[in-house]
Amino acid sequence: MSLLRPTLPEKENGTYFILPKAGEPPQVGAEPDAWQMVAKINPAYLEFNKTARTSFRPMNLLISIWGGGLFFLGLLPTAIEVFIDVDRLGIDGVIIFSSMLLISLGVAIGVPYRQLRQPQSPILLSRRLRRFYQWQGKKTGWTVLDYNRVVPYVTRLTVVSTAGTDTSFFLDVGVLEPGTRKLAQFIRLSDPAVAVLPPAELWEFVRAYMDGPPAKVPPIEYRIPEGQEHGIHARMDRDMIAGLLDKEHRLRPGLFYKLYFGISAMIGYWSDRLIPWMERRIPHPPLPPELAEAMQWEGENPYRMNPPCDIEQKAIDGELLYMNRRWFIGMLLSTLMWGGSFVGMVAVGWWMAVDPSWGQ
Repeated sequence: MSLLRPTLPEKENGTYFILPKAGEPPQVGAEPDAWQMVAKINPAYLEFNKTARTSFRPMNLLISIWGGGLFFLGLLPTAIEVFIDVDRLGIDGVIIFSSMLLISLGVAIGVPYRQLRQPQSPILLSRRLRRFYQWQGKKTGWTVLDYNRVVPYVTRLTVVSTAGTDTSFFLDVGVLEPGTRKLAQFIRLSDPAVAVLPPAELWEFVRAYMDGPPAKVPPIEYRIPEGQEHGIHARMDRDMIAGLLDKEHRLRPGLFYKLYFGISAMIGYWSDRLIPWMERRIPHPPLPPELAEAMQWEGENPYRMNPPCDIEQKAIDGELLYMNRRWFIGMLLSTLMWGGSFVGMVAVGWWMAVDPSWGQ
């Protein structure tokens, strides 16, 4: 939740686009569409997909192990020399290098431990209770928003860097402070989209689910279950780099898409491969009792999920040779970047300790 608690416009401005609330006429030009943002749907509740938004956790784990281990192993030979020659160099060097070794070791072990111990929950919408639920950390706990009272809106975020400008759109729902347009609480329901229409159509999908018959709710696309290793490359395609690919898991034509894939795979391949492993190990906070009870249902599920098509099933089963080659190249690039830089920089640290004149 934003600490600034922004003020929403009546309709729209450069940052926010207000959508129709529950019971109001639908958004013009927006048809109900889950846009691959619904992980589960049944008569009791709807669960939103959140893979892209939680991918920072395995990246934090990877960077901490890489950085902490790099500094620890790189400093170790110099620290050993300082410890051995303490009579000549004095106790100050021992204290400094001991502190640096402990800090680097703490980063390499402590950050992963915290990432694996920090609870994480799905974002849920209870159809029976007509409430949104999201765990927002130990300090805040469960944030619960009444579906009938929330203001739905699309948030536009633009990031400017030396590489260019990137604009993303998110579907949010929030409640306002009484008598104002200032947000008191909000929940982000979607991963980033490249235009305002997907979040708007996702909201129309939510409204169809909450207030219409199951037959009027479009079927959702098949999703690989959380924690499942089988089909991880297909999941990475659809959840992490969907904008670069066509429906057959081929990169779109053009040098830009090849370069973008190469750079993103080089940086993120191994952290993305950690996603299902972390999903199996990260604890889940206890559900609020009323939600746990309301999530129970029996009988046949009237809400539809399209089974994977032939191409999608082949991607899941690892039978698309061009997709396998692409990710093999991505794995090599990522291994060279993370592993090569680790080994090379540690080797430099050891060589400088053995031969202090090196590089002069």
